[in-house]
Amino acid sequence: MQDTKLTDVKGRLEQLLKNIGFSTGQKQVPDARRSAWRYDWVGSATVRCMNSDGSLELLYVSVSRVSMLGLEFRCSSELECGEKLMITLLVPEEDDLEIPATVKHSTASVGRNVIGVRFDL
Repeated sequence: MQDTKLTDVKGRLEQLLKNIGFSTGQKQVPDARRSAWRYDWVGSATVRCMNSDGSLELLYVSVSRVSMLGLEFRCSSELECGEKLMITLLVPEEDDLEIPATVKHSTASVGRNVIGVRFDL
């Protein structure tokens, strides 16, 4: 990713987090377990992942938490740790925000999988 595009993505992500905090009243509090505050956010995204056969899979997911470092979402597909993704956050009243990411955890849940990704910024 080019430096100017990377700077734009980081700036837009930072603004999104400020807007989420402002609109929901969530306050950042210290958390010794994490290096970045995670906001609860009910949002939508699309996820593109490359299959081992070279085909592209498009998933529609529900976002539940987001931070400057990554996000958590729920989807029907099981994803592998280490898998590279392109996340497109559907931001209300703005252009969609496209961010490369890597799967850090994938946990099966009732009818859905909970996926945690780290942004590749």
